Amino acid sequence: MLIVCNPYAGGGKALQKWQKVEKTLQQPFEVYLLSEEKDLVMTLRAAFQSGHRLFVAAGGDGTANLLLNGLAMEFSEKEREEIVFGALPLGSSNDYHKPHGQSSFFESEKRDVLRFVLTGKEGVRKERFAFLNGSFGVTADGNASFNEPRAILSFLKWGSTHAAILFAALQAIWRAKKHRVKIEMDGDEKVFQVNNIGVIKSPFFTGDFSYRSSFKKGDGSYSLYVCHGMGLFGLLKVLWSLKRGRFKEGRKAFSVHLDETKSVMISTEKMLPFEYDGEIEWVEKVQVSLLKQYIRCCK
Repeated sequence: MLIVCNPYAGGGKALQKWQKVEKTLQQPFEVYLLSEEKDLVMTLRAAFQSGHRLFVAAGGDGTANLLLNGLAMEFSEKEREEIVFGALPLGSSNDYHKPHGQSSFFESEKRDVLRFVLTGKEGVRKERFAFLNGSFGVTADGNASFNEPRAILSFLKWGSTHAAILFAALQAIWRAKKHRVKIEMDGDEKVFQVNNIGVIKSPFFTGDFSYRSSFKKGDGSYSLYVCHGMGLFGLLKVLWSLKRGRFKEGRKAFSVHLDETKSVMISTEKMLPFEYDGEIEWVEKVQVSLLKQYIRCCK
């Protein structure tokens, strides 16, 4: 078992948490302290060649995402059949582990993965993967602030994760701008003045917030949630609803349920932050699809 530990996760408290967990693990393991992605990929390949087949992300959702993308980039489909992905919740939000339940490194199941083809500056394209979700608009802006906190947010993040998340969300709503976005599905395209787009595999995101969609990890389905043309009051109502695990559809909010045969193209008029599992990339276009039962994961 190779454990990829991010000492900077959870507001810098992950290493301290890991040292407590480390003493309880029974089976043999090696630890890699996260530094740079290129080093991670080389480490994953070396670990695989030396016989490791269980790879564990010890950190938050960003650590899980980094390990997922490292495995996706480095290993072939045949090699991935031998690999099992695991995670230890040492981060701020730990949405990967929701809904909370008993976990085990000895039982596994295949899990769906979202695939994003991102087009950024000067048309440069890159491929990224995510277990949970992706977003444009308010959610992405809030995550960008949370990842690089200033002053008050930095203090709140150190003292209270939930307070920091709520502050980042409210700040993003207060500063929110509507963006002209084109969404293409099944040969049909529509343009909206978008407040927020959520590409959802897991309904849980950013701490205590969640959409109302059901969550089956390997059923080949995902959803698109769109809010458009809303003002400040409308966005605050959406925030309150998501805090209670609801999403009320109406004239300015809708959702579309999709399966692995359906892809979505989202295009913007200028470079905007796109968030996937808490990570941020600046893009002008994202092609979304789903890979059914892509990788085996610990339950």
